[in-house]
Amino acid sequence: MQQVVFDVPYTEDRNRATTAIRIILAIPHLILYGVWNRVAQLAAVVQWFICVFTGKRNKAIWDFSVAAEAYGSRVQSYAFLLHDVFP
Repeated sequence: MQQVVFDVPYTEDRNRATTAIRIILAIPHLILYGVWNRVAQLAAVVQWFICVFTGKRNKAIWDFSVAAEAYGSRVQSYAFLLHDVFP
């Protein structure tokens, strides 16, 4: 089994003003992610029933769930100062 390595390069060129107000800028995205995540959780329940009764996954629900988690990762990395690109 291979060891997992997580490496984030250190950057010093942060703007103090945007760093200070970043959480305020992220609030609308965090609210949107919360709603989108709740819908994705409900879609996961529907996906489970589809898997149980048909034996196959629904591609549209799968893509929706993947997109919701990708968006959540971008929003959280921006809010927690891990990434500088606005979601």
